[in-house]
Amino acid sequence: MNETLSSIDRHQILQNVTERFWGKAGLGVTAAFITHAVFAVVFYLVGSMSLAVFNVGSVVAYAICPRLLKTKRFRLVSLILAWEIILHSLLATLIMGWSSGFYYYLFCIIPLALYNYTISISWRAAFCVGTLIVLAAGKLMAPQLVNQVGLNADQLELFAFANLIIAAVILIYIAALTAFSSLAMQSDLFNLANTDGLTKLYNRGRLHTEAQRLYASQRYKPLALIMLDVDHFKTINDTYGHDVGDAVLQKVSTVLIESVRSTDVASRWGGEEFLILLRNADLGIVRNIAERIRQRIEAAEYEGENGPIKVTATLAFCEIGQNEALQDAIQRTDKALYVGKKSGRNRAVAAEAQKMIEAS
Repeated sequence: MNETLSSIDRHQILQNVTERFWGKAGLGVTAAFITHAVFAVVFYLVGSMSLAVFNVGSVVAYAICPRLLKTKRFRLVSLILAWEIILHSLLATLIMGWSSGFYYYLFCIIPLALYNYTISISWRAAFCVGTLIVLAAGKLMAPQLVNQVGLNADQLELFAFANLIIAAVILIYIAALTAFSSLAMQSDLFNLANTDGLTKLYNRGRLHTEAQRLYASQRYKPLALIMLDVDHFKTINDTYGHDVGDAVLQKVSTVLIESVRSTDVASRWGGEEFLILLRNADLGIVRNIAERIRQRIEAAEYEGENGPIKVTATLAFCEIGQNEALQDAIQRTDKALYVGKKSGRNRAVAAEAQKMIEAS
């Protein structure tokens, strides 16, 4: 982990990871509750009252865990699970023998311990090492660990097979939770790096990255740009306050998302300015989209402190030339935006054609 992070930041990150993992563990706890209820009946039927009583206790413990998960007491839940697995495996192995396969459940301790960031590294390491030591000792003592409840070899083999399958399912479930948590964290990191916090649109860096990818591909040509500026935004901030100004930007962003196609890239370029990169869009298509955005922004409802306020936007658009750099296309679109503002705002203006600029 980045050593430049403070201890508070590191703790918060680990807490978030732990919450993501244990927040999805309810299904596993419910399955464990049902499994131990079945085990309690099975042990009663085979004549092992001590294991039956122990599994009744396990059922009670797993019944408590969902409430603990809701109150985010993840450390207590993980300790209950770990010690229940350890004690259950050891007791069942001592009574039913090594060949019954109850030791398989001890392998589940390792991922549970490794992914429990609410306890110290030393405790997690101790759980893992202790599990391996117990397994090794059990294997060495296997000849002395014999069945004490009178089951025959076929019945013990059936127990071993069932325990192997259940333990494997638990490990797969834990692996799936880990994968989910990792994917969710990666998604958070991607959003943090690529989106604007206020509007949830892509940021400037993400638009540049997407433009580089599209420039390298011939699948999405032609490309086009729309640049948008909210009219008199400083006046809105000064008159109604920054909270209203932020709400206006969020509303405009919603209009953009609803107006562009799923293949387009809408970004907040800075302040009250937005930039949209459109794929497979010639001048006719981008003109229609720009005008649709302008009309929807004007028609949208914006609430000020004393009632609705009027918001409009000026837009400029262009089709990016075949060999034109993105920055050059942005510059000529920005010039068109300036012309639109000077001409009275609340309009969509086409940028001067690239060939005319080159000729000049």
